[in-house]
Amino acid sequence: MPNYEKFMISQVGVWVKDGKVLILEDASKPGLYVIPGGRIDEQEEAEVAFARELKEEIGMDVFEKGEHLMTYPWYAGERKVPYCAVAYRITSDHADIQLSFEHLQYKWITQEEINDYNYIWPCTAEMLRKGFERKEI
Repeated sequence: MPNYEKFMISQVGVWVKDGKVLILEDASKPGLYVIPGGRIDEQEEAEVAFARELKEEIGMDVFEKGEHLMTYPWYAGERKVPYCAVAYRITSDHADIQLSFEHLQYKWITQEEINDYNYIWPCTAEMLRKGFERKEI
């Protein structure tokens, strides 16, 4: 029987609004940014986890989960921890960003500003760019 790798799966929501995309500065790694979202807990359904993470991280109750933008597996750090990030486009009329303790600040950045920031994940800039490739609703 073959051995299969067990990945930690995270889902993120790329939210492009008015020509800008939302990023969050990570409190545990100041100066590094992430996209809102997070891991799926054990025995948790993916859709439930996605909604829970957006509520926890930015206070978003109502959103529409759009198209799948990309999936990116990689091995992180010296221990080569297996991660898999799945990015979706989200849309919402949500206006009041309420950050969790996990983040220091949020920023709305343009496509031209993506490379001005440092990100925790190696795939974040590509995910953000893919969000801009799609037609804004």
